[in-house]
Amino acid sequence: MARWRERMPTVVGSRIICNRHAHGCRRSLAGQNNDGQETAGTRPLYASLALNDDRTMKRALQAVTTSAKTRLANRRLSHRNQPQDLDLTAWQRALRVQDGEEARFRLNNLEEHPVFSSFAVTNPESRRTYRVAIRGDEFGANFCSCPDFASNRLGVCKHIAFTLHRLRRRRDTARILARGYQPPYSEIAVTYDGPPRLRLLLGAECPPEVHRLASRIFADDGSLREQQGIALLPRLLLKAEAVGHELRVYDDAQALVAQWEDDAARLAAVRKAFPGAAEDRQLRQLLRGVTLHPYQCQGALFLVERGRALLADDMGLGKTAQAIAAALIVGRINKDAHVLVVAPASLTSQWATEIQRFAGIEALVVRGSPETRAQAWGRAQPQWKIVTYETLARDRVAIDTWGIDLLILDEAQRIKNYPTLAAQAVRRLDAPLRFVLTGTPMENRLDELHALVEVVDPQLLGPLYAFRDRHSEYEDDSDKVVGYKDLDHIASAIRPVLLRRTRAEVMNQLPGRSVVVLREPLTEGQRVRHDEDRQEVGKLVERWRRRRHLSESEQRYLRTLLTRMRMVCDDLYLLDGAQRSGRKLGQIAGVLDQELADPTVKVVIFSTWMAMHRLIREHIAKHGWDCVFLHGGVPSAARPGLIARFRDDARCRVFLSTDCGATGLNLQCATVLINVDLPWNPAVREQRISRIHRQGQKRPVRIYDLIAEDGIESGIAKLLTFKSALAAGVLDGGASSVRMNGSAMQRFMRTVEGITGDDGTPPDPAAAMLAVDRSDATSHDGGGRAACSGMRPAPGGKRTAGGHQPPTAGKPVPEHAAPVAGLAQTLSLGAQLFADLSRLASTARMDTDRSSGERTLRFPPPDGQLLASVGRGLSALQQALQAIGSIHG
Repeated sequence: MARWRERMPTVVGSRIICNRHAHGCRRSLAGQNNDGQETAGTRPLYASLALNDDRTMKRALQAVTTSAKTRLANRRLSHRNQPQDLDLTAWQRALRVQDGEEARFRLNNLEEHPVFSSFAVTNPESRRTYRVAIRGDEFGANFCSCPDFASNRLGVCKHIAFTLHRLRRRRDTARILARGYQPPYSEIAVTYDGPPRLRLLLGAECPPEVHRLASRIFADDGSLREQQGIALLPRLLLKAEAVGHELRVYDDAQALVAQWEDDAARLAAVRKAFPGAAEDRQLRQLLRGVTLHPYQCQGALFLVERGRALLADDMGLGKTAQAIAAALIVGRINKDAHVLVVAPASLTSQWATEIQRFAGIEALVVRGSPETRAQAWGRAQPQWKIVTYETLARDRVAIDTWGIDLLILDEAQRIKNYPTLAAQAVRRLDAPLRFVLTGTPMENRLDELHALVEVVDPQLLGPLYAFRDRHSEYEDDSDKVVGYKDLDHIASAIRPVLLRRTRAEVMNQLPGRSVVVLREPLTEGQRVRHDEDRQEVGKLVERWRRRRHLSESEQRYLRTLLTRMRMVCDDLYLLDGAQRSGRKLGQIAGVLDQELADPTVKVVIFSTWMAMHRLIREHIAKHGWDCVFLHGGVPSAARPGLIARFRDDARCRVFLSTDCGATGLNLQCATVLINVDLPWNPAVREQRISRIHRQGQKRPVRIYDLIAEDGIESGIAKLLTFKSALAAGVLDGGASSVRMNGSAMQRFMRTVEGITGDDGTPPDPAAAMLAVDRSDATSHDGGGRAACSGMRPAPGGKRTAGGHQPPTAGKPVPEHAAPVAGLAQTLSLGAQLFADLSRLASTARMDTDRSSGERTLRFPPPDGQLLASVGRGLSALQQALQAIGSIHG
């Protein structure tokens, strides 16, 4: 391999011409006739939508020559709506051409030839520069180093389209481009108009002996004969050098061949080191102080043998241990391997601890100031380094300079959204080996799975636009997804790179778990408040029924109502600190009294609401039990100390946590978990349970779910059956297609009769949440107040960010509110209110609880005059908002 790399010529990425068409056809598509004269009114690359065969070319020519009305040159294509007369590939190609021809990039020729050369294309806004190699005017003939070109399988990107457009604007370069070009030298490169594959283009001056040897390696169409071709490639290079013929091997081709050879060498080394595979005794004892289970050995071998793979075991099955074991195997093969672990901030210290514990290796957590981090990346040692996703996005260039042999992504669902800085930084990292770890590879949408698989293999599922088109079902005349299909095809496609085991599959290797559901009816006070909000939900539903639309403020108000109904199910205290009414605190007390009677038992308690935790802590303090409390306000550096205290201190019996602790915590020392309130997403509930029922747990565990029987909680378990079916269909061999039963608003309409029906049956307001995307619901870490975000767009509208309060400060928006008395009066009252609030805020101070790390904002008692003034201001503000709501509602 070293000899192969040493003989690589210093040539920047290029492409070969795979499709040779009639010279006259190329001229026509390039805006010239067969006499070399320019034809009027044509935009050539728009016309040549797909040049993979002669029939497609004829259709493209007809699109140019029929009439001005049908010419693509006069059309502005939408990025959202596919034209009926263009297939998906043609539309996507034309969009990139359109974007390229409208772009304001900078172009710099890097070689001597005016057309068939390498160019630097720079985007002045992003300051990114990509290399474009022009070899012809057909799709698939050229090359660009941008990520889109490598993955879209279209043979074009906006940078190539921009370059060709600039070349055609000048008469001399346009003529050269139209005539075509066959260089005297030969080329080995990669073609991207489908899955990447190696191709050979023989030059005009290729000697016969080189041609004969090349025919043994490459087929007539230039594609590599994979069975014998790779082994003979070095001989072809030597033969070309011996006879003095220039044979260029471009950087992308060199990287592809190197990857093939490295994969083969690694696989052979692994099988030689562990001939017993998953049952190999040496492999089972690879980690210090722990014996790997057979399924974990299988997982470690899967990661190493694939090299780029996704480990999607259920939470709690020891993905961290499997990844560390696989990394140790990589280190045996490559003694100087640099390993980079990327994890959420709350887990970086835990990774360092477990690497030291399992492997005896000191791993450096890179954090601190930019200067400190730059010094860390400037040192080759230690070979294992750990960063957060945020640090990765900031330090990507320095990380590439340090050099990565193995990249481990923990909780990889953090990069499921393409536009985020972390997701973009991960995709740009130069890492030949990639281990992607997540217990939830798909939470809400198929796009999330595509995003994770693309990190492992950008080509496996094809480009996103084609993936969506094949597997999504849309509402008529809309781009709203109403279902997914052909899920078995996805499962089959990702099987080579994804390994997933559920608890049921390996249950015989884990201690058991039991679930106890405790149901209690609402108190009378809870029921009154719950039904008030339920009635307001009914009014909003009726309003939507009449108008087929809810304003943004109404949608926010709906979210707030549903959230308040959830909070009421816990205790009235969560909405009104002056009242306490609810049975859950008594249920928790009963469970704690029963379980903590055994001195060996420790309990983990999850609740979404900070105010509920306050009540629980008061009860725990009365009984003299010690506890720790993890919430969003606890700094990342302090979290390992809380976990260590709960694990090591026999007096610390209870671990309280909001959903900020639902992922990444190892709390196997506990055997009881209490879900005070159920989250919307069943995956979040499973994440909570996995804190104690995971690899390393040696005792059976008990799960208590507390449910308000006649409240909104009774319907939460029914809300996300679609998401569960989707995950099962793709990952666990379930149904091949699932349906959402219409768009979100249509599903919402189907709940109207259940909420406002006249049949006497109690309405189920939880069903209304089918119209809301629970994945956007915000966990509440502040004061027990409802915070609403991530509003679903109204029909035809755009997604907007929700506010933190309903438009009427918690009261229903009246149908007919009186107008505001006057603008001047309103402004005056508002100014006075802000002045009063400023005076009140100036007296506040921040206190921190040393035992739990909880931060509290404290105010001294204000004087009565100030309180009265603030009250008047809030009342006036409420009236103004009501009036505005009536005007715009």
